[in-house]
Amino acid sequence: NAVAAKSDPIPQFVERFKTGATENAGTDDAVPFLNWIVMNTSRADAKACAEAAETLCGEHAASKDLAPAVTMLGRMSGTLGAEKCRELFGQVIEKNEHEAVLVQAYYGRAQTVMSDANASDELRKQAVADLRRVAESEADQRLAARAEGQIFVLENLQIGMSAPDIEGKDLDGVEFKLSDYRGKVVVLDFWGDW
Repeated sequence: NAVAAKSDPIPQFVERFKTGATENAGTDDAVPFLNWIVMNTSRADAKACAEAAETLCGEHAASKDLAPAVTMLGRMSGTLGAEKCRELFGQVIEKNEHEAVLVQAYYGRAQTVMSDANASDELRKQAVADLRRVAESEADQRLAARAEGQIFVLENLQIGMSAPDIEGKDLDGVEFKLSDYRGKVVVLDFWGDW
């Protein structure tokens, strides 16, 4: 950590980017400076990162250039808190009309719910709706595919739900279905050797 702290160039640039954002405050020219702060300072200067995220999502929520920061915001629930992140995503969703930004905001908002074990049923329903919105979009096919997988998890793989049927072959090559063992104790062990 000491070596990393000494060789980390980010802290020496933070003030320059903060100055650039301040000098261009209220204009679209501030967005690249704020994006850089959000993308690069979450570890080096969490306070600057949080302030830049709030400024972007508040004052520049309609910007077409917001996608990088919105993507990073999805990883900041530990710094800002899940509720604050959901609020910032909501501001972007409300004010932005650019599909590339919106899919990141919907996806990020859903992620804050999925990573929150105490999220309410209402928030979980909203997360599924957000993920459906992402899955239906053509703006980012990789993100759409991820969203589809997470919809499946939310709708089918939660505690208390019946496991989906699995078909395969056992170690002796005999075909089986998980449903063949309904009513019995079954332990599933998924692993790989990659």
